[in-house]
Amino acid sequence: LAFDLEKGLDQIRADFSANWRRNLKRGTKKNTDVRIVGLDEFHPEQIADLFEQFKAIKSVPLPDLEEIKKIRTALGQQIRVAVSRIESELVGLRAFFCSGDQAVDFWAAAVGQGRRCYTSHVLLWELIRQARSMGIRTYDLSGIDPVSNPTVYRFKNGTRCRVVEKLGEWELHNSRFFSLVANGILTRYL
Repeated sequence: LAFDLEKGLDQIRADFSANWRRNLKRGTKKNTDVRIVGLDEFHPEQIADLFEQFKAIKSVPLPDLEEIKKIRTALGQQIRVAVSRIESELVGLRAFFCSGDQAVDFWAAAVGQGRRCYTSHVLLWELIRQARSMGIRTYDLSGIDPVSNPTVYRFKNGTRCRVVEKLGEWELHNSRFFSLVANGILTRYL
């Protein structure tokens, strides 16, 4: 799934499902302390603590403190992190990696009160706004799996952004031109 950020923010928001817009509105009222910074400006220990809390809720692969430090050193200026605090407690984090005019959803976690206060909706919306203000044209939400992860599927599907089909390694390891040609051939004949 990917957002076309060349659309205006009003149009992007209008494209959301009614339920997604309602949850964003509810979340905006409850998540009043939202901040966006570069990963290089954020304390890796806070991210690691939040990820450990999230792993207790959901069995998902998230980096540990050492991996976060390495990512911060290597890519800290290319990763934007949005966080929400409720009553001074870190309750949610979402981040994107940007390169040129494209952004890719990188991390997402909400715990405790953040899960009940629609923090994920607010953080994604704020990152979309941030990415658009940075001149980013496409925001990739990554894949969705309705069978293995129906909650994430419903969340992402509610954004109503366009579905982008990818072929895996061809997308990552070859030129953009080759990817377009390979996709065109395979989607036409398969």
